[in-house]
Amino acid sequence: MAAIQFSIGLAAAIGGITFGTTGIGGIFVAAAAIQILAALLVKASFSMFARERGRPA
Repeated sequence: MAAIQFSIGLAAAIGGITFGTTGIGGIFVAAAAIQILAALLVKASFSMFARERGRPA
């Protein structure tokens, strides 16, 4: 439970710093970067799963 609360607080702090230094444009760029990283993580996860099962990725 403490880890979840810490991550929420950390995300709010990082978001506030990002907004304070770069404005709303920085928030959109950061969100786009996080979305791209999440998509790459999903692709890598599915590729590893398919390789383990002996199927083409």
